[in-house]
Amino acid sequence: MRTLREAAAQPSADTHLLIGTSQLLVHENPEEAFQLAQRATETAPTDPSVWMFFIETGFLTGHDLEASQRLQEFRERFPTSTALEAVSFPDVMQRMAAQQQAQRERWELYRRAEAPVHVWMDVEHHPLGFDWYVRFETNRNATTWNKKLPIYACHGSRGTASDALPLATKGILLDYTGLLLCHKLGLFPILEQTFERIILAPSTLSLIQTESLKTARFQVSRQTISQAVKTVLDSGVMRILTDAPHDEALRAFQVDHLGRTDALLFYYAKQEKGLVLVQHLTKEAIGQLELNEELSRARVFPYEVLTAMCEVGAISKQELASIAVACHGQSCREDLVQLLAKKPFLVLDIGTAEFFARHELLEGLIRAFQIGIPKHETDHIAYTLEEFRLRQEASEWLNDLNRYLSERLNQRYFFPSTTLPDPQTGDRGQCARVLEELIYTTRIELYPLWSDDRMVNRHAHVEKQPIVTIGAVLAFVNKKGLLSTEQYYDYLIKLMQLNVLYLPIPSDLDVDYLRRAEISAEGVLRETYEIKVIRRYAAYVFSHGTALHPLPIEQGKPSEAAAYFYAFRETCREVVIDLWTDETLPKQHKDLASKWIVERLWKGIEDVAHLETHPLNSEDMVAISQSFLIGFGLVMTFADVERRGENAAAYLGWLYEAHLESHWQSNPSLKQLVLKKIRQVISGMIEKETGDRRKITLALLAHVLATTSKELAALILSDDKLKSIFQVQLKQTIVVTEDLKVPAEEWEQWGFDAITAGAGMRQQVVLGDRTLTVLWHEPSLFTAGLGLVQSSPDGSVSTVVQNDPFLRLRHPSRAIRDPALHTLTPYLEISHDAINRLSQRAASDVERQLLATEVEQQAERSWSFFWERLKQLVIAQIGIHESMAFPLQPAVFEKWLNLPSAAYHDQTSFAEAYTRAIEENIQAEGMGKTVAKVFGLPVGGCYEPNTALGKLFRSESAEQDQIVESILAHARTSWNPLVLLNSLETLLRFALPKPTVQNAIMHILTKLAPPADNPETHRIASSCKLYTSALRFAWYRMESLEAYASMPVLQRILFAYAYATGVTNLADELRDQENYDMDREFLAKWMDSRISRPGTAVFEDLFEEHLEVSHPMNIGPFRMTVSATLQILAAQKESLAPFDDELLQLAIDAARSIVQATSEGGWEIYRPFVATRNWFKAPWGRNAIASLKELFEGPLSDCLSRLGSADSEVVASVRSFDARTLLQVVLDRIISSGVWNAGDLLLVYLALSEPINAEQTERIRGAMQRFDLSQFHEEQDFQLACAVIARCGRSTKDSAIHLEALGKMTDAWNRRASTLAHYVAIMDAALKLCLGTVIKGTP
Repeated sequence: MRTLREAAAQPSADTHLLIGTSQLLVHENPEEAFQLAQRATETAPTDPSVWMFFIETGFLTGHDLEASQRLQEFRERFPTSTALEAVSFPDVMQRMAAQQQAQRERWELYRRAEAPVHVWMDVEHHPLGFDWYVRFETNRNATTWNKKLPIYACHGSRGTASDALPLATKGILLDYTGLLLCHKLGLFPILEQTFERIILAPSTLSLIQTESLKTARFQVSRQTISQAVKTVLDSGVMRILTDAPHDEALRAFQVDHLGRTDALLFYYAKQEKGLVLVQHLTKEAIGQLELNEELSRARVFPYEVLTAMCEVGAISKQELASIAVACHGQSCREDLVQLLAKKPFLVLDIGTAEFFARHELLEGLIRAFQIGIPKHETDHIAYTLEEFRLRQEASEWLNDLNRYLSERLNQRYFFPSTTLPDPQTGDRGQCARVLEELIYTTRIELYPLWSDDRMVNRHAHVEKQPIVTIGAVLAFVNKKGLLSTEQYYDYLIKLMQLNVLYLPIPSDLDVDYLRRAEISAEGVLRETYEIKVIRRYAAYVFSHGTALHPLPIEQGKPSEAAAYFYAFRETCREVVIDLWTDETLPKQHKDLASKWIVERLWKGIEDVAHLETHPLNSEDMVAISQSFLIGFGLVMTFADVERRGENAAAYLGWLYEAHLESHWQSNPSLKQLVLKKIRQVISGMIEKETGDRRKITLALLAHVLATTSKELAALILSDDKLKSIFQVQLKQTIVVTEDLKVPAEEWEQWGFDAITAGAGMRQQVVLGDRTLTVLWHEPSLFTAGLGLVQSSPDGSVSTVVQNDPFLRLRHPSRAIRDPALHTLTPYLEISHDAINRLSQRAASDVERQLLATEVEQQAERSWSFFWERLKQLVIAQIGIHESMAFPLQPAVFEKWLNLPSAAYHDQTSFAEAYTRAIEENIQAEGMGKTVAKVFGLPVGGCYEPNTALGKLFRSESAEQDQIVESILAHARTSWNPLVLLNSLETLLRFALPKPTVQNAIMHILTKLAPPADNPETHRIASSCKLYTSALRFAWYRMESLEAYASMPVLQRILFAYAYATGVTNLADELRDQENYDMDREFLAKWMDSRISRPGTAVFEDLFEEHLEVSHPMNIGPFRMTVSATLQILAAQKESLAPFDDELLQLAIDAARSIVQATSEGGWEIYRPFVATRNWFKAPWGRNAIASLKELFEGPLSDCLSRLGSADSEVVASVRSFDARTLLQVVLDRIISSGVWNAGDLLLVYLALSEPINAEQTERIRGAMQRFDLSQFHEEQDFQLACAVIARCGRSTKDSAIHLEALGKMTDAWNRRASTLAHYVAIMDAALKLCLGTVIKGTP
């Protein structure tokens, strides 16, 4: 460079030398570069191309004035030159549109791998090195994957095996794309150890130098001006305007004519009572702008503002005169100048800000006026400065690459050993020339061609030489031992993080990181950085925006998308098999790693349906995907021969219980599709084999089916064909412990022998070469079973019991069957005739299996059997699976309630059916049990005059005494909140003048609303928590179980309350009868932990059923205790006279807890309960504040004068509270201030839990327009904010609000989201919003 500069400094330097040296110095020494360009024009004063070079160099080196003057001279000196062409603005727009269309078409060619990146970059006149550097930096810094830019380096059809390099490979032909990736990863030293010869195209160094120079080109004045504007913005003196109104709000500002960007300027000016300062509106350049009178008066020009500044002494007359030329043609209206002298608020765009900065007047402008600028306008400044920074960095980065290669040329890096022929490229650019040279070189240098271009490496060979990618080279270096496996994986992760597409993901990579992942104390696999990258990379690869081509390139071969998907599916299969056959991994680790694979990594066909040209229906696709997951286990069987497929059996058992079971319960038709496919697979695996191989296959599969999940095996084998295939090999197996599996026939015989010997009598049995000790364990009928006695190394003895209460019924001896049946029949709830029929079967040795089966079926339909079994399991402290904790058959509830599904069609039919059921229950079970049942349900109106209980209660008879006695008994012993509420309402309604009744009322009130110092406070809280958890658990189970799917929603709601009452009654019974105090909080937490509804949680509170006040997913402790108690008291206020003092204290305590927000669930006071339904007439469904007001203004009004100041303030707060008014006040404040805070979010979310009245619609619209998601950075606040947007859109039928809400969601997705939780929150809110809109519009 020094020699070149010295030569250019000579007076004799020619034009070419001057121009070449100037190009090289533009970035290093701009002033010298400009002087050399000026000298070039002097040496060639008549050459228009030299003049154009000078003009370009002037702008690049900050000599804008000189360049602009020469540009004007150029037009006069070279009027016929085509270098500059005078065109109209419409022609410019038309040409730009055509150019953009051509660019899109070229991009699509590259994106479809139909053109190499080299050609694309040449045609676009864009440096490839700069483009990839920008992508590298953007992807490295991107906070979310959707903000990353694609780097299409590897064709999706390239698998790891097809890319393998022979170990004897000594050299490599390295394309420019590979060079750039190596430079980014710092791979050169490793490559130099790996290959003896690294061949570069002869034009490589020249290309890198040219790209470095092109990259550094940037108009210096643009950077200077942008930096000046940024300095002002950063100082905070210029206000950033962030309000984003809907287009409807911009109608008054000619939005259809101006466009949204310019209309916003006038909108902001109107909001601030100011003016718009703008040099050029967008459409002024094409002469299509006609502002109405109002907008014309609201818009001022820079010259008018500068004139006003001059008049008030902010600038001098000389300064005004010097800028007059730049303001040529602008208006200067005297009245507006006088208005500007009063210094109104000015709203300007970024172009106008740059105009003032260019003339060094921006600081004077902001001193003279209050200035505002729309937020979106400021993005331009950040973009300009970022582009400048990136160009400088990228240019230096390319210079570093050039220097590195130049210094090592002919040491490890070589040009081809033979001169290449002259290029036949026509207009082809320099980048494409490098690729062409390298392809030609494959004829001379017989080495593989390394190209990280997706179009190039979609081909396996060029000139008989293999084409490889960076992934293959890294694997090769690792195989040669020059790169450790850990380093190899680290490079792959770096490439994924850079979004280099479409790398095959080696299974070993996943296995390694999953093995090393830690398990948290909560039993969750902790995602490491590397695991997150793999997951996010795979999700991006298969996302809807993927470039994987869905059509095959060659006939008979899979498409790129299909090939990549098949390879990915194979990777998942290998990972699963490697993990489950690793004997060093604990079972929990395998479970959690598999959960991560299936739920977070695996992609089923349904997940890539957008890549299918003719996709199947969704259920078929899910069925195929689930079949593949099961298929992993079947294939694992033959990779696990030494253990006879036991790892495969364990995997299949995990897969069924953790994944398949819940899906199949909610979708029975899917289950049948999957089972059909799996049966076909298993049959095919066996039928294709012959001789010994067939026997081995049969034996292995039989062992897997025998030792995996019983339920899954039974489902698979419920097919005649498979039963016949496995009839000899497959025997049902009992899994006693992890290492002990016993054929079912043998286990049953041991049980018969142990029963005969007597409970607790140990028996010695032989299994193969093992001698075991078993005994019959029968602490109760329901926990009876055969037990295996085990001795621990410390000498302790334990017994593992296989529970089977029906084994006695299968016993060969009638002397054992008869008493067993006699013990069970009280719990079967069947008629005497049915019992006699069972007794006849018990007498027959032949029918003993049928006897056991029928009794078991009857037991599964019995309320008594279910609860007694659950009680005994709790007492025995036996672990309870959720399938044992809730009835699998709806008949349990139907028989107990005695209400058919048709009864729920309308309230009249229900009332009639319910009354009949009560009457029949009194006849069948007596008054006490009937009252217990009725009081455990949320059904009001049981004591109306025309009902059975109503008639009896109103008659002064023995029946009335029985009812009262039953109520009093339950009030004394029960901690069931619903029983207490129903008891309270009944006793107050009939106001019986009995001391025992009044004492009972006080006892109930103390339980439902205990004073703070009451020792029973914790008990009612835990009981109520258990009750509401049981409600939700019941609802979750009914949503999961196929048998409940077709039942009416209202019927299932009543089932849930029957179940919750059963649970709390069980807890009370254990305490009172068994002296066993069950941990209610623990059970509530256990139930809550089971309430997981993947794929359906998004629809929570979406459907109309959730407006029902008794819906299990809506009910909470506050509604069930505080709200309900206050509602009952307010409704029965005529009966409260005897309890004035106690009632006053209760009301004050309740009011204080609400006002001070110490009551769990007290947020319900913000819910108006106007649009809700109370189909069952339950004792809740009203705002607690409304009930308190009624009490304070009614029966307690005379007592309020006795209150102290603190209590009086509490009462006053309650009296002044109104949920609707509060919502109105909050919305008005948001509209006026333009800001939402976290407190507003919660209040609006709660207040909009049901549809609002039409009066609030306009306020909701105004508040929505001022909603800015970017202000909520905390994850929890962001999620709540998204939910609020959804509720704003759903609470009204206003289409403008719906569109506004969707716009907010779209903007959040594209610009605001930065974490997975953000995207989930946005998707959840958008789905609720869209589906809620559809449902409300459905007739």
